[in-house]
Amino acid sequence: MKDSRKNLLQMIYDHEQIEGTPLQITADGSDTCSNARVLQNDILYLKSNDYIVEPMPISRFYVLMLTEKGEQFVENGFKMQPEFSTSNIFNIENATNSVIGTQSNVTLNIDYALQNMREQIDASNSDDKAELHQLINLLETVINDQAPVKKGLFSKFSTIIQKNSWIASPITSIFFELANNSVDTVSPTIVT
Repeated sequence: MKDSRKNLLQMIYDHEQIEGTPLQITADGSDTCSNARVLQNDILYLKSNDYIVEPMPISRFYVLMLTEKGEQFVENGFKMQPEFSTSNIFNIENATNSVIGTQSNVTLNIDYALQNMREQIDASNSDDKAELHQLINLLETVINDQAPVKKGLFSKFSTIIQKNSWIASPITSIFFELANNSVDTVSPTIVT
């Protein structure tokens, strides 16, 4: 962060600590040892990044207050304090192959997904466990580029997938991940 912005934050902080009121400064920058343009840019930056607020605009003046983030930034010697994650509680009855959380990006680990499907098969009450394991083994063989992908390769498993519809979602997720990463990681040969 620019020194002029740190200086402005410090001025606001000191004023609030002594006076207990927002800092009022002239828009021309004469109160801050900055010119009007620098002051305006600094205020816009600090406002847009939630360091300060301007509770009551007055013509030819800025009336500025620190936010909690701004106050902590000054008190920590102009260093950002690491954000501690809050605990989130998700009460979910059934979320097979779902992504749950507050993240904005998700990366599917295919090896983990395959292992997870094997565990789900073992934990299921399905009479088709052996066939489901064959399906996952075939999928893993294709992923590892050990078998060419032929038209209808997985068709013999269609009845089992229909009977055990919960397996369709994780398989589909793996195919989408393969499609997204096929240029870099997987290049199976398609034989028709």
